[in-house]
Amino acid sequence: MKQIPLTNRNDKFLLVSDEDYKKMAKHSWYLASTGYAMRLEKDAKTGKWKHINAQKDICPIQRVYFKDGNRLNCQRENLKTRTGELA
Repeated sequence: MKQIPLTNRNDKFLLVSDEDYKKMAKHSWYLASTGYAMRLEKDAKTGKWKHINAQKDICPIQRVYFKDGNRLNCQRENLKTRTGELA
């Protein structure tokens, strides 16, 4: 497990699995008012900025649930989809 600091909260971290750390650490993450870790990404086609949830970077296709209820814990073993486990 690795921790990625959130840009707007010094006391909170995004938790990710070792295998996802390199991909996730490339981005700056912030804590949204919804409790999710988010980042901004510019859409190549429209040029507009869009918000990306951390769990969508790990599992972009399916809706993801947090087993422990912590929206900052995006470790694969903590994420579950309707079809099963991610780990």
